[in-house]
Amino acid sequence: MRPAQTKAKIINKAREMFLNFGFKSVTMDDLAINLGISKKTIYSYFRNKTELITEITNQMLSNFTKEIDSLVEKLDEPIQQLYSIQEVLTKYNWINKSSIGYQLEKYYPKIHSGFKNILFQTLHNYIVENLKKGVKDGVYRNDLDVDFVSRLYIYGLYGINKDELFSDEIFLNTNLEESHFNYYILGITTDQGKITASNVV
Repeated sequence: MRPAQTKAKIINKAREMFLNFGFKSVTMDDLAINLGISKKTIYSYFRNKTELITEITNQMLSNFTKEIDSLVEKLDEPIQQLYSIQEVLTKYNWINKSSIGYQLEKYYPKIHSGFKNILFQTLHNYIVENLKKGVKDGVYRNDLDVDFVSRLYIYGLYGINKDELFSDEIFLNTNLEESHFNYYILGITTDQGKITASNVV
């Protein structure tokens, strides 16, 4: 097997195991056994587990960006775009309490800090453009401060999964991300936008 193929195989298996069992639980020995290779081979590509995790998170962010780029190019309607961005976020499972982001924050805070900053800035850029288009198309209110409202969406989504005000004990059977999105849309849309949203969400 070529070096590039071996490296890709290591990354793919490590990502699978980390997402299934957690970053802390999976050791390099576990990874070597599951791959059927020596630990020495893994270390010939990655100096340590931290470097491997960094590579995986960078690839995941790259894949996320490509997926958002694709849907933004495909979908012209701003509310549908925003709804689809929310779906992609849910699929990647980066924000809820059992997510990759929370595991990184607890066990690899330096990686998490860089990961979160890039993720939030990427989301911010997409949502600002979405809001501008929505205002232009008449589905979002024309008095929006798009920079502020974009940040409100991101930090609201992050905060409801982190803050004790939204604990599982209080909101046991509530989809917090969905509720947050619905109220957010309600607040930024015009009458025309609310009609559009009712056909999308």
